[in-house]
Amino acid sequence: SSSASWRRLFASPNSGLGPVLIVLAVWILGCVVYGFFAPPQPLVVDPEVFYQQVQEQIAGIQVPFGSPHYAHYRQYYLQQYQQHLLRYQENQEQGGRVPGFQ
Repeated sequence: SSSASWRRLFASPNSGLGPVLIVLAVWILGCVVYGFFAPPQPLVVDPEVFYQQVQEQIAGIQVPFGSPHYAHYRQYYLQQYQQHLLRYQENQEQGGRVPGFQ
């Protein structure tokens, strides 16, 4: 049976996969434990920092300044900033807490 051959492959001391599977299982377990105990990351960055990042992205747009594509990209980045600002304000109104964690 094919399932018996798979079991023999993983259980066989000569296959070398036994230690690999144990390490893999421990690594996965460690990731799960870390996910439960790691402190939550802040959802939003300070608006001034985010605005500076937006300005750097706008300055790095790789199309000519007068191009309609430039205006499109610039508008997109500024809309992202506005959405971020709204999320930041909503988060501050909720006391700056991360939703779901009290």
